[in-house]
Amino acid sequence: MYMKKKMLCLLLLLWGIFSVGNAQKLSPDVFGRQVDSICVLMNKALGQKDYRQGERFGKKLASLFNSQPQKTQNARSWLVPGIYYNLACCQSILHKKGSAIKSLQPAYKAGYQDYRHAMKDTDLDFLHGDKRF
Repeated sequence: MYMKKKMLCLLLLLWGIFSVGNAQKLSPDVFGRQVDSICVLMNKALGQKDYRQGERFGKKLASLFNSQPQKTQNARSWLVPGIYYNLACCQSILHKKGSAIKSLQPAYKAGYQDYRHAMKDTDLDFLHGDKRF
């Protein structure tokens, strides 16, 4: 019974995270907490090598970021390279080449410049031979 209550609480927490993030404009503080919460869940998924769940959380972060007013996006623009780079890593591991290449584009556009790392990153091995990479 205790485990069921814990599971229900976790599901309610996740539901709250996802429902608040869907197209609502959030105050910068609430937005920051939402980003932090999703990042914790994403890091947990990646630590467990659950790349499908990691991809879902990466997409959720991108959607949450893009749903915010331009002022909030400008103030938190430093998040963009990491969000999209990590999303691309998950997609590459899942052999979603087109999606991974597409996810890297906003990362580079937003200032991701560690090309040496990207060329050595084994998460991106599936992309290394692609001319678009």
